Amino acid sequence: MLEKGHNDVKLSPEDFHRLTLWLDCVSMFYGVFEREGGQIQLSGGIAKPTLE
Repeated sequence: MLEKGHNDVKLSPEDFHRLTLWLDCVSMFYGVFEREGGQIQLSGGIAKPTLE
């Protein structure tokens, strides 16, 4: 999707690298936005996102 483009957005090579690096490194770690889930995740537990 990133290589094909999305809504005519064009990324510079540096921006493309930053985005893919972020996806590879931290996007799964920050899978929850609630404080409680984040604390569980930081202590090594599995945080389950809440669905509303």
